[in-house]
Amino acid sequence: TVRVARPADRFTVAMSLADHPIYGEYRFELRDRNGQVLWAGRRPGRSLLGDRGTSVSVSGIDPGMYRLRVEGLRENRGELLAEYVLAVERQETPQ
Repeated sequence: TVRVARPADRFTVAMSLADHPIYGEYRFELRDRNGQVLWAGRRPGRSLLGDRGTSVSVSGIDPGMYRLRVEGLRENRGELLAEYVLAVERQETPQ
């Protein structure tokens, strides 16, 4: 569960790709509960070499259930490496 406080409405997901094979490129997707892609991005594999992990910052989404998918890409073919389920809740800031 991710609790997002106003006014930031932003959080960062840290993940490790250390136990996965190295790919030429990685694709990240954030999907809503209906499977619709809300955001997608790619990062070259060499930018993650020597790194024990990476992070993705998310902002501007409403409370609800989401999936963050990570694929390794090789010759435009993707292999699902990880899928994270995120429950986003709004946390009101104390006055």
